[in-house]
Amino acid sequence: MTEEKNVVKVRVHDVKSAEFVQEEGWKANYAVTESQQKLHRVNVMGVLLNKDVQGTITTFIIDDGSGSISIRSFDVVKNIDTMNIGDGILVIGRIREYSGENYISPEILRAIDKQWLNVRRLELQIPEVQEKVEEEEVEETLPTLKLLEIVREMDSGPGVLIDDVIEKSSLHDTEGLLQKLMESGELFQNQPGRVKVL
Repeated sequence: MTEEKNVVKVRVHDVKSAEFVQEEGWKANYAVTESQQKLHRVNVMGVLLNKDVQGTITTFIIDDGSGSISIRSFDVVKNIDTMNIGDGILVIGRIREYSGENYISPEILRAIDKQWLNVRRLELQIPEVQEKVEEEEVEETLPTLKLLEIVREMDSGPGVLIDDVIEKSSLHDTEGLLQKLMESGELFQNQPGRVKVL
């Protein structure tokens, strides 16, 4: 199978931070990741944060915990009504660039069970993360679980204001715990200043 036909499972961060390479003539464009992996076609999963339809142009924004990225289709998306804000989304497509920012032009785009997002996170977890848990990390586990439960209870659908979570929580360094949960992908910002449990 040629490189152009290979579909690579990647994180959103890998796509956004990759260097886009514009080839000449009929050669396919591609992107090169920070680890020097060449990407022609990618397979990305994430939570749908926004969708906007302007005529035949549809723009989605998805977030997989490592970052958010635009998915732009210049053809009518037939199954758009089955994809709602907060849904899990699978996209397979090619990396494109506009105004210095990478986005994905989809070949396949559909809603998926959000459990697949957890599977993908495990698939893409680098070996170094699979280390023996240190005692101090164990001590952090209970507060973070409690904080996730607080966000779940407060979220009626549109996400929860970070300030409201901090006010509601009696935990030590709630702001720091929220940051760690967002970095680990357990929480994501669906809107500026608002968080949801992934």
